[in-house]
Amino acid sequence: MKRLISIIIIALALISCSEDKPTAPADEINGAGIVASANIGSEGGTISSDGIRIDIPPGAFSETQSLAIYSVDSSLFDEGIVTETFRLEGFPTRISKPLRISIKYNGNLDEESLIIFSDVVYDELFDENITIYEESEAVDSSGFLVGFIPGERDGNNINNSTMLCLALR
Repeated sequence: MKRLISIIIIALALISCSEDKPTAPADEINGAGIVASANIGSEGGTISSDGIRIDIPPGAFSETQSLAIYSVDSSLFDEGIVTETFRLEGFPTRISKPLRISIKYNGNLDEESLIIFSDVVYDELFDENITIYEESEAVDSSGFLVGFIPGERDGNNINNSTMLCLALR
């Protein structure tokens, strides 16, 4: 129940932002600041900073991607958030293998912790962009919550390659 309430709070906070307005560059959104960048191709690699690490296995990307991670002001969210909020940019809409993600957390964890991702997709039925949310169960590993960004994502309707990522206790 606590998990459902937390997801609803996050969804409402993100949905309340109008998508009809022009989008500012990522480093201007909600006090975002770039914390890491890397060019990673089909050979795989890692992009990381002090608070987040994403391991890309060989073959996950079909071509070289210019990736960036931004730290985003997470004051939009209240209850249950135990990590910084990050904006992930440049990730392809089609990922063929799961990406391992580790996010540094603060505070106490509950029995079940989640990493939440969001993508903007085009809804053909309503002819509008909507935000969808995915969750990954996360486990504690020496002060980091570790989970996976799913592989084989259906990228047909994904509007951009920006994901928002945070963790709940």
